[in-house]
Amino acid sequence: MDQKTQYYPIDKSNELSLIELWKVLVKYKFLIIFFTIFTTIVAIYYALTLPAVYRAEVLMAPSVVNNSSGVNHNSIAAMVGESFVVSDGASGSAEESEAFARLKTRTFLINYIKENDIKPIIFSDQWNTVEKKWINKEPRDIDAFRLFSSMIEAGPHPKSRAKLSSLWITWKNPKSLDKIAAIANSLVESLNIQAKQRAIIDAENSILFLKKELEKTIILDFQVIIHSMIEEQMQIIMLANVKDDFIFEVIDPAITPDNMEDNRISVIIFIGIILGIFFGSFMAVSINFFKS
Repeated sequence: MDQKTQYYPIDKSNELSLIELWKVLVKYKFLIIFFTIFTTIVAIYYALTLPAVYRAEVLMAPSVVNNSSGVNHNSIAAMVGESFVVSDGASGSAEESEAFARLKTRTFLINYIKENDIKPIIFSDQWNTVEKKWINKEPRDIDAFRLFSSMIEAGPHPKSRAKLSSLWITWKNPKSLDKIAAIANSLVESLNIQAKQRAIIDAENSILFLKKELEKTIILDFQVIIHSMIEEQMQIIMLANVKDDFIFEVIDPAITPDNMEDNRISVIIFIGIILGIFFGSFMAVSINFFKS
């Protein structure tokens, strides 16, 4: 036997229109105001209890090789690859991206921490400055890497239209602010030095390979080409030795920060206000629903 589909009328008596919702919010406005004030006070208290954060910033531009040097830049760039920045005015985005990627690697940062002995600085709460020794035991290298890596940010400058880049270090210890700027500048210097070393090693290896190939060939044209390529590799080594700003050219070095970053405080307070309005409105609608 076929069953007939039965349709039931929709009860719209419990639906809440926008006008009725507004009336409910106005009716319980003091409840909403109370929740908003409460959450705002909590947000302000939380923001004020957060430790002060300072930031040192290095402003950088892609390194540019002067075309008047007489070097065949296209050939050099092809031979050296990503280790060498050759620019005709464009930003070396590939080289910058590689440098920023190396900046956050475990090997680079652990070597930097050891070479510059900055464990006592980043773990200042565990270091006895008077006796020059650790209070308990020396933190592990991996712990130093994780903490130091969380302090570092690098990438394109968000407000620059000239394809500039920045390296930031955030710091929470106001007693060692004089060291934060030096560390930020030193990190950029280390990136340039390592890039120079890689370029020189690659060029030297290329010269050894080309010399072996030169001994094997008796064709004059090939010998001329190989001699030209060896000359280009030697020019790469020369340019790498004389140019300090190999990947990044420092436009504005970092200085000791004198003001803490306060953007997060306004963000936390704004979130507190929004949460107060939301929970107050939710409570008002819920109370009105149960009463009706």
